[in-house]
Amino acid sequence: MYALMPHDNRPEGQSYTPWAFGLKKSSLNQPVGAYWVDVPSPPLADGVPVYRLHSVNNGASWQVSNPDEPWTPDILSAFGQRVGGSPVPLAIKDLTLSLEITNIIYQTRYLPATEEPPIDGSATFELRY
Repeated sequence: MYALMPHDNRPEGQSYTPWAFGLKKSSLNQPVGAYWVDVPSPPLADGVPVYRLHSVNNGASWQVSNPDEPWTPDILSAFGQRVGGSPVPLAIKDLTLSLEITNIIYQTRYLPATEEPPIDGSATFELRY
């Protein structure tokens, strides 16, 4: 079994929302915007559709992630099925999934009018097994 822990590589305060990843700040030291990572279609584990799971207690227990819910920074995710009604991560050899990146730019009144905003995000997905 393995899990993924996404990390936002931008410093604290780059995004106004805890569920999104931040973009670089403007020259006025204001957040430019944010982006989120979605899994738009069911992931496949060894060719079989599975649920995306998440854990808020470092894997002690798991919940099925809402398909409309973006991947949240610093929340452990895995992939699995419901066994006896409870979601459990599966041992997976080949995982296939699509990622959809969506960004938003905050109100331009907070950005310098004479410069192009830095649309610059960075995230790392740490593999835990």
